[in-house]
Amino acid sequence: MNKTMVMTIFWLLLGTAVQSATAASTNNATGASAASSTSMPTVTGAWARATAPGQMVGAVYMTIASPVGARLQKIETSAAKMVEVHAMEHQNGIMRMRAVPSLHLAAGATVDLAPGGMHLMLMGLKQPLKAGDTLQLTMTFTTDKLAANTLVVDVPIRTTKPQ
Repeated sequence: MNKTMVMTIFWLLLGTAVQSATAASTNNATGASAASSTSMPTVTGAWARATAPGQMVGAVYMTIASPVGARLQKIETSAAKMVEVHAMEHQNGIMRMRAVPSLHLAAGATVDLAPGGMHLMLMGLKQPLKAGDTLQLTMTFTTDKLAANTLVVDVPIRTTKPQ
């Protein structure tokens, strides 16, 4: 299977549409269940790479699982001016990165945000990300059962990927 076909299949799977309703709950980076684990995405293995002084962008990685169709619509942090979901793709021998408006999760899907692939991009860092510190993300999901579900995720900052 060639890379174009793999990317097409990947984007088709992520393109699942979802419906909305209303609720809110909280989660942390260890993946502890939210108030209703049967209808809320969970986050595990979250971490951010430490940055150099003066670096204005950073990256956050994690695994997101959802028992129901969901869409990550908004991510906020006090550590940066904005957070975007970014996808990496290989085109004509060149790796390119682009912003994705929202991240779709099919029911029962797990999405890995990892170095060299999809990730959260912190834009306009207010200060360097220092190893040993923690930053907090507020992630807003909509699902086919609920709307505006908010997960608060504590993200440890590291120099290397955790084992």
